[in-house]
Amino acid sequence: MPLGHQSSTLRVFILGAGASVFAGYPLANDLLAFLRRYPLSDDLKASAASDIFWKLGRAATALERITNNKDLNLEILLTQLEIYKSIGSLHAVHVDWTQEDLMKLTRVITEQFLWYQNKIDQKFWRAGVRDFEIGIDPVRVVRVAEAWGELVQPGDILISFNWDLLHEAIFWRAKKWSYVDGYGFAIQDAGDLEPRSYTQILKPHGSVNWMQDSERDETPEIEFADHFFWRGTSPAREYPPKKSLDQGRKLILPTYLKDISKNTCLLRVWGLAQAAIRTATEIYVIGYSLNPADHTARLLLGTGLRGNVRIDKISVIGRSPGYWPDFLVGLGKKILPVEKTFEEWVLGT
Repeated sequence: MPLGHQSSTLRVFILGAGASVFAGYPLANDLLAFLRRYPLSDDLKASAASDIFWKLGRAATALERITNNKDLNLEILLTQLEIYKSIGSLHAVHVDWTQEDLMKLTRVITEQFLWYQNKIDQKFWRAGVRDFEIGIDPVRVVRVAEAWGELVQPGDILISFNWDLLHEAIFWRAKKWSYVDGYGFAIQDAGDLEPRSYTQILKPHGSVNWMQDSERDETPEIEFADHFFWRGTSPAREYPPKKSLDQGRKLILPTYLKDISKNTCLLRVWGLAQAAIRTATEIYVIGYSLNPADHTARLLLGTGLRGNVRIDKISVIGRSPGYWPDFLVGLGKKILPVEKTFEEWVLGT
């Protein structure tokens, strides 16, 4: 059943960070530590990372004193910096936070996530990395990935608020997804020999393998597709290094002051995501707490769900239902809490 097939059943899976943590990706509170954990080998990237971490550390010290909050994660830090910048009071946190800093942070996030995905690809599926330890059981990761690849069926839609490529890699291997048309837009120069998608992965916050020359580019370039979406038993190789801090990354950074209005591609993806939520017959939320301060995501989900007359309940998978109960009550929907981790749910344990 290729994309576009009309079915009486439309399952939508909404993925947060909790859907990738089984493979070692970080939750929101651990993101900054994750970005610091693995050193960047390229001097230019390492210098950019050092600058960013210094500024964030300096801002965190000032904000802890101002707010008396000792639990400032990256999302809160960036939100506070944007607020102080908008009111012209960055001097209060003793940093100058510029557009160049945002570009550097985007590059640091991109490089760390792509480097990490390369390592877990090799460790879990190519058996090419023996000395890379991430503190998780590779056998269990592969079991979860294979079970997840079987659970999602042709015609299902995933809405992922994550930047990582973990789920793309899983469904590429399951032969249910392709970068050619699986992101909600078609790659024009992919060639007729490339496979097509049976499922979609919509990423409203962007993806670390997307490149746009400008925010008006409707179709991003997909970088390193031949590396991450390989066929057969391709030999393991190092993640290809980049020599410059390009400005082509258009990730929606972790801040509560998100603005996608200028990005043509992301606007399209958000529209597709909203349409999927509005027409879904089953919705599963996995590892996504829906923080009240994340206004854009709540608007997307709220308007989609309010227009959906086909369902009256949402399944929320996770140890905690997060902020979903109150959110759904306001929309006249019920919550079906599933108090399991993503991997427990997938494996049926």
